[in-house]
Amino acid sequence: MKTYGEDELSAIWELVDVELQKHFSDTTRHLWFGDLSLVYIDDSRAILMGNSEFKRNIIEKRYLGVIEDAFEAVLGFRVSVSLRLSSEQNSVNSGNTGVAAPATYDADNRVNIDSSINLDGSKNTERSIIPDSVNVIINKDRSGISASGNIKLDPHATDPFSYEREPDDFMYRSEYTFENFVVGNSNKFAHAACTAVANNPGAAYNPLFIYGQSGLGKTHLMYAVTNRIQKRNPRINIIYIKGEDFTNQLIEAIAKKSTSAFRDRYRNADVLLIDDVQFIAGKESTQEEFFHTFNALYENQKQIILTSDRPPKDIKTLEERLRTRFEWGLLADIQPPDMELRAAIIKQKIENLGVEVPNEVVTILSEKLKGSIRQIEGAIKRLGALSFLSGEPITAELAARSLSDIISGDVPLRSKIDRVIEVVSTKYGVSKEDLLGKKRTKEVAMARHIAIYLLRKKTDMSLPAIGAEFGRDHTTILSSCGVIEREITENPAFAAEINDLFNKINF
Repeated sequence: MKTYGEDELSAIWELVDVELQKHFSDTTRHLWFGDLSLVYIDDSRAILMGNSEFKRNIIEKRYLGVIEDAFEAVLGFRVSVSLRLSSEQNSVNSGNTGVAAPATYDADNRVNIDSSINLDGSKNTERSIIPDSVNVIINKDRSGISASGNIKLDPHATDPFSYEREPDDFMYRSEYTFENFVVGNSNKFAHAACTAVANNPGAAYNPLFIYGQSGLGKTHLMYAVTNRIQKRNPRINIIYIKGEDFTNQLIEAIAKKSTSAFRDRYRNADVLLIDDVQFIAGKESTQEEFFHTFNALYENQKQIILTSDRPPKDIKTLEERLRTRFEWGLLADIQPPDMELRAAIIKQKIENLGVEVPNEVVTILSEKLKGSIRQIEGAIKRLGALSFLSGEPITAELAARSLSDIISGDVPLRSKIDRVIEVVSTKYGVSKEDLLGKKRTKEVAMARHIAIYLLRKKTDMSLPAIGAEFGRDHTTILSSCGVIEREITENPAFAAEINDLFNKINF
């Protein structure tokens, strides 16, 4: 039975994280999995350690299967994943189920878990798969987590995540700065605009509207602006929220008759950041509320930063009065990275990993990795971890072998077709047989339209060739593409859904 050392555990978890990127947004991934670490794994079991009982319960209910799938993709075999909690004090109480096994810290700030105690506090009489004590480095003061001034940490709480916070408080991400944002021709204008805003919020370029497809660095720039502003004025009130969450909070406020508190919260912000603002389009009440919020902040010279996957003029169901206001300040677009920028990003990520990579491999990767910056980061992380686990140096051969599923042009057409079918089938709960067959229920028909559209956009297949896969003629295929294109134009949420599928397909 193979077991792994601490460095190997870290490398495996890095690879699992790359797999999870295919299924979750960065926000979701960091929220639920960001504080987890892999502390033990063997041929059948894996143990993750976290700090929040609330998060553990949610993960076990919603995400455990996806995590196990990710481990299987990395290891080549399936393991059963369980979660344990770390705590500075013994949190096991008699009869209190769902509580962590006792943990203590040694002089080196390592946490020791007593594996003879079950998660329900009872004595474990069976042979544990965990060694007598599992050691893992824990940042006890949680200095990597911070937020806006609305958060109040309780230093005496058993759960280090026990604090009072509004659900949309800005989670501080100190690793995203202007200094580590790689600048090239495709993003230098947006970078310069964000730098100007960070240096003089509320005056230079207000509002700032950044647009571009997913994974190109919009969120990195938003965090960089926030980090610089907070560094200069730690007490400033910054609110960051997704466009969809803004809508959901407004609906909840209306239901609870608490719209006054909702308005006060947003209209008293010093800096308001709305990510994916296109989601408010077509929602009458949300647009009405945001119109007045925008006016209040703008008139008081408070900084507004918005991001979207398209410019305001292309958000079809956005009210004209909002479209006009979004264009009052500065529009900055981010394009996919060119080869030179990809090479610079790859070199930076390699340097961060502390591994040696021949220039030949850097050149190959910059030529072949033509997707988003997020894809490039994931590829480098995977390559470094695989090199470490296998003991092989990073070579062109290892890169080609380990990244064959994401390197453009190296994936066989049959594999691309199968990947699209698999992703769509999984997403919409439709079997491959129904997707390729004659079934015409509304759900199956829409999933089929989407699969056809993705094949048309992600491959070089002709209409007749796609039709042959689905047993349909080329006019039907063209019609399916038209259905999806119209829905993308009219429905921002659907457009985002299709964009997520593009990212999951990942070839």
